Amino acid sequence: MSILFLDTDVEGNTPEDREITSFLYGGDERYRLKQEIALGIGGVKMLEASG
Repeated sequence: MSILFLDTDVEGNTPEDREITSFLYGGDERYRLKQEIALGIGGVKMLEASG
């Protein structure tokens, strides 16, 4: 079984976007929504790309 991690701290992202996955718990509703969008959409795209 492989474990794949999604991380927004990559070159090409804005400084604000790079912080989205810096911690899992805490933050306000806006921060949490950003995480859910990034991880939800990113997770689906990752699964599609992996076959």
